[in-house]
Amino acid sequence: MTQDAQKHPLLTVCIVHYRRLEQLQKTIDALFQNTRTAFLLRVYNNGYEDDGIREYLDGINQRSDTTVIFDTKNIGCSPARHEIVKNIETPFILMLDDDMYVNKDWDVPVFKKFAENPTIGAIGFSIYKIDGSFWWTGGRNIILSKKEIKIERPHIDPEKSDLDFIELDDVAAGAMIYRKELEDIIVWDKNYFIGFEDLEKGLHLKQSKYSCLVSIQSKFIHDKISEKQEYAAYNNARRNYHAYRRSYLHFLKENRYRLDLKRHLFYKYVCLLPNNILQKLVYTWLSIKKKG
Repeated sequence: MTQDAQKHPLLTVCIVHYRRLEQLQKTIDALFQNTRTAFLLRVYNNGYEDDGIREYLDGINQRSDTTVIFDTKNIGCSPARHEIVKNIETPFILMLDDDMYVNKDWDVPVFKKFAENPTIGAIGFSIYKIDGSFWWTGGRNIILSKKEIKIERPHIDPEKSDLDFIELDDVAAGAMIYRKELEDIIVWDKNYFIGFEDLEKGLHLKQSKYSCLVSIQSKFIHDKISEKQEYAAYNNARRNYHAYRRSYLHFLKENRYRLDLKRHLFYKYVCLLPNNILQKLVYTWLSIKKKG
């Protein structure tokens, strides 16, 4: 890496963190070990502190290329993303979940691809499980018909494909690199709860002049701690179905597209039920347990 590249990094990596110190450390270690491009790092600690996280974040905050933002409360994923991308000066942004581990030299083919075509707006990555097995492609197609929006997630196994990239309508928010010039398209609306800011981002990308690619041969590891019993408190914080309902109603108001009938009825009406009842019924209703 040249001295000039160090002074003028191409990329800012943005990580929103909540209650997952072990995974956060692995995420950041993998970034510094496996990224060849000069980058700046921002970490938004979303209102969670104990002695361990404070000590670790204070430590990395001493680096000249790292900024840690401490919030006093958990404001949610989309509001935190909205805050963390403010006043970024690099031409590219990598939004990365705090349990996502990049592979060696992941950035080299990505920046080559961006340089080849200025209309490529965002690139996602193949997502693998912690045991090394392939999980999903890291992108999706969005089908619009009248006022309904449908999502299709293609499953392209890198071991069975010789493609380097494929074009899709959208890429997953938890592992995506995009041009800063898209900041009016990818706004991370702070009125959303988990997931709907991602859906709106995909809709806006599809309606824009920019294309999205997924790097099929890249291997980003997703440490799915949601499947571990010891993270029950973390999972419960994410299963606020009243907040999902408010997000869906906001999405309807802002975008004028509804989800398929089953999900539309679920978010608009079923989510009025008490959260403790919904936590037992949700996967049966939507038939999505352990899919994707």
